[in-house]
Amino acid sequence: MTTTCYSLGRFKEIIDEYVRLGFNSIFLRALNPYGFAKRDKHKIAYPVSDFISNYKEALDYIIELNLKGTFFIEGYAELLLTRILTPFATGFVDLQSPAGVGISGVIYDYNGNVYVSDEARMLASVNNHYFKMGQASA
Repeated sequence: MTTTCYSLGRFKEIIDEYVRLGFNSIFLRALNPYGFAKRDKHKIAYPVSDFISNYKEALDYIIELNLKGTFFIEGYAELLLTRILTPFATGFVDLQSPAGVGISGVIYDYNGNVYVSDEARMLASVNNHYFKMGQASA
């Protein structure tokens, strides 16, 4: 779930809806300053400190849910804890060093264009195709 200013302050409600729909996880993402998000920042942006405080509250709520017997995870926290506490790789390109863009993963856009990362795809949405690798063929 990519967070906009409209979802800040509503993480508990959003998590409850995910649980109601039968999901057992959520990935709470801050808004990236690329593509449409950059173009529309005047409508949807917020200070990163607001996301962090909401994210902390969401993690507390998720822990509370688990303690009450509802299995539910926050995906980014799971990735970080896996990297910190285990010898296992997550395959999450954003956490690789050097970056795994174009090597460990590629992104296919709706039109068949292939990009080195999701951020590159977002840049392409505002006509910056610098990180386009090519186009998928049928």
